[in-house]
Amino acid sequence: MSMPHRLVRTCALLCMGIVVAQSAHAAALDLTPSFDTVPPAPPTAIVASGTPTAITITWTDPTDADLASIEVLRNTPPAPVVSGTPIATIAANVQRIQDTSVQPDTTYTYILRAKDTSGNTTNSVAVTVTSTLPAALPEPEPVAAPTPTIPLPPATPVAPPEPAPAADAPPAPAPVTPPPPVSVPATAPSTAVPTVQKRPSIVHELRVGSRGTEVRTLQHMLRNEPSARYRGAVNGTFGSLTRDALRRWQRAQRLPITGRFDQNTRQRFIARGLLAQERIKN
Repeated sequence: MSMPHRLVRTCALLCMGIVVAQSAHAAALDLTPSFDTVPPAPPTAIVASGTPTAITITWTDPTDADLASIEVLRNTPPAPVVSGTPIATIAANVQRIQDTSVQPDTTYTYILRAKDTSGNTTNSVAVTVTSTLPAALPEPEPVAAPTPTIPLPPATPVAPPEPAPAADAPPAPAPVTPPPPVSVPATAPSTAVPTVQKRPSIVHELRVGSRGTEVRTLQHMLRNEPSARYRGAVNGTFGSLTRDALRRWQRAQRLPITGRFDQNTRQRFIARGLLAQERIKN
């Protein structure tokens, strides 16, 4: 074999070896990127408790090493559906939240969503909790009105006895007969139109802690309703006595027993002719 042919063959073998080595090196590295698609486990041991101004929730985080945070989801009453937008994002290992954006005597539903560093999520079971009522204000006991003192009429003076006439006294004059009474024609009956009393109105929802003229109107109506058995004062303060009487009245009327002056209660008072028909204001 001549020198030029031998040189060409040697170069070809060297090039083939480089290509084979590069292919083996690329296969060993396996540079194909990989993605985490496995979601974390959900939060567990969820406990919720409420006060009139806040709801506190505690839980146990999942044990996933790549857990990033816990997202807190909640409904907005009166809508029962839990929103997909979190109201708060809690870092891993905190395991507690206090929601202070609540209203008293209202039911809320919460879902805790675990999220890992790759964005995978898993929802917990839904938890329902009701915030409590504020402490009822004590109502003063009714004070009995004092019994008025009726003055006695003045004593009628006794006229002294008339002296006996003297023997020489002139004879007493003859009694004078009075003239007959003059008859007066009867007066025609009055044609005045009687005044119609305006019925009271309550346009706001009332509950424990409410005060004012509308509460006084409600207490006056409850006092006149035998089924309410209201014995408290008509003082414009919505306390426990007013709430309990309203519940007894709602039960007798087969209404939802809420202890609040709500739309159903108001419509029943209007139907009974005790309130004026006006639109209620929340």
